[in-house]
Amino acid sequence: MSPRPNGAHGRNRVCSNDLAHTNSGGEYAVGAASVKELIDSGTQIVGYAVSRRIKAGQTADSWYWYEKLNGQVNADGIGVIGCSGCHSAAGSDSSHQGHDYVYVQVK
Repeated sequence: MSPRPNGAHGRNRVCSNDLAHTNSGGEYAVGAASVKELIDSGTQIVGYAVSRRIKAGQTADSWYWYEKLNGQVNADGIGVIGCSGCHSAAGSDSSHQGHDYVYVQVK
């Protein structure tokens, strides 16, 4: 699959597990996870962003976040402010697609 155009993480390609891509709205199931391959201006993967639902609930601490870009770990933990602060807007209005801290649901 070709990378998606630029977003907050730059060009990327998203891979999700069955729990993430079968969600039909509302809260994602515990264990739902996605890995976002972060891609440079060509075709090289330069990092990864990971999210995993670790418990039920509608708060940031229900998600584990990890991001490594160009060899530097930028996020690694539960409810990371830098991740959850942005992802909390998912589904909040027409400019922010998605829901439950997830912007892109891969089907």
